[in-house]
Amino acid sequence: SSMWGLSKLNAETAWQTSRGAGVKVAVVDTGVSAVQNDLPANQILAGTDTSGAAGNGRNDGHGHGTHVAGIIAATPNNALGVAGLAPDVTIMPIKVLDDSGSGYSSAVSNGIIWATDRGADIISLSLGGGYDSGQGV
Repeated sequence: SSMWGLSKLNAETAWQTSRGAGVKVAVVDTGVSAVQNDLPANQILAGTDTSGAAGNGRNDGHGHGTHVAGIIAATPNNALGVAGLAPDVTIMPIKVLDDSGSGYSSAVSNGIIWATDRGADIISLSLGGGYDSGQGV
């Protein structure tokens, strides 16, 4: 009852048609971590980190990218956390922002290119901010 967004979007009716199986969603953000079976590790692909830290995108010291991935793909009806609108998609984590949520537009554009080169069907960008000087280009 507290997940009013799924009700407004008629998620349970939509799930009868599709739950997103076979779709790759790139989450271009602060990375994505598996969370207490709400985002099963086997649903999170190896990604990349263009933020300047080494890694495969499967770490999120900030939490925002994991939150976004949960809205998209968290497991429904497991009595943990939330339910995602497309719970059977696979998530391609692309860490473009550091653990404070900051970064450069060049890292974002490199992350988008990486995702498209590796077959992302959908790219999710939940970013905001101001102008940067293009450092790191």
